[in-house]
Amino acid sequence: LWARRGLCTSRLLSPMRLWALLLVASTVKSNEAKSNCSNAGLTLVQKRQVSSKLHPELKGVALPGLAGKAVRFRTWDGKFLHCHGGRVSVADAGSEFVLQKHGSAALYSGDSVTLACAGRRLSILQDEIQVGSPAEMGDAFILQKQQGDGLLQENDAIYLLSTKDLQALRVEGNELKLRLAENDNFGEAFVVEGLTGPRNRWVVVPDPEGFCDATLRCHRRLKVTCTTPNGTELTFPECDHEHRPWSYEPCFKSPLGACIDVAQSDCTDIPGSWWNPDGKTCQEYAAPDCRRNELVRSACGQTCNGNSCNPKKVLPVQAGCQDDPIYRSAFNWHCAWFKQRNCSAYLFKDELMKACKKSCKLC
Repeated sequence: LWARRGLCTSRLLSPMRLWALLLVASTVKSNEAKSNCSNAGLTLVQKRQVSSKLHPELKGVALPGLAGKAVRFRTWDGKFLHCHGGRVSVADAGSEFVLQKHGSAALYSGDSVTLACAGRRLSILQDEIQVGSPAEMGDAFILQKQQGDGLLQENDAIYLLSTKDLQALRVEGNELKLRLAENDNFGEAFVVEGLTGPRNRWVVVPDPEGFCDATLRCHRRLKVTCTTPNGTELTFPECDHEHRPWSYEPCFKSPLGACIDVAQSDCTDIPGSWWNPDGKTCQEYAAPDCRRNELVRSACGQTCNGNSCNPKKVLPVQAGCQDDPIYRSAFNWHCAWFKQRNCSAYLFKDELMKACKKSCKLC
């Protein structure tokens, strides 16, 4: 203890001074324990990672009176949360949401609030967000900043989590769902926009020449343009680049690293069963699997979204003793690359030998 505190060990301390040092050390240790215990739940919420939907860094505008104000929530691809028919979904036009908090008007990361749309508070029904009746009190949500802590500001990217079980709001097609956090990923990050924001709007559509690139951490480029509210395309200097959406969307990445040219916007099922450890096809999974399994949601866009989206592409089906034409290994190699190689020698052999039966000489 003396050596750690830089004290000379050749000098003996008096009993009184030694007792005082021990008391200080004990107090510090006790406070640390209390802090770790009392903040255990908050620490869980505040874990972060650089995810595929991380927004570009935006210059924030401090809004100390954010509580009680109307805002819009923008998704990573330039769409907005929208109230319609008693439900909250995703659309090109955003609804106004009022953040309601007891006490101070200032909002900080980790605060609990209720959200009201058109004068009615939002409530949770199973894994969906409903617009309640005027008499309903609504459910509380935690506003958690994606990066950093402290005061919430306009243009901050935030997670919306249920206070009941810390499930996070996620966008699936045009639907909004509550999902359990997986791998420290709290789901969708929404940008908080004030109603006095930019007069131009960003439009995000799939790029016809885009493909899922393993060298880009399995992302696909999107086509991003900015227009006036009536649809007239604006020139580069006329656009508000502080609010520009992200230019890439995440693609399907298997547990063993295969990057497949399928993204959420495709609303398409990956054929076959090589991509999951259960050995099931998308059609063999049920709705509960879509709700609790991120891998299934990513691979089975059509199955999990039902009638809420239309398939954008048709993928070839692996039949009999054939190679899966869409398979690309963790190193972006297609099945033919393995014809003269020992498939069982690779760490991703479990996926490889199911997807590349012919090239691996399994039939």
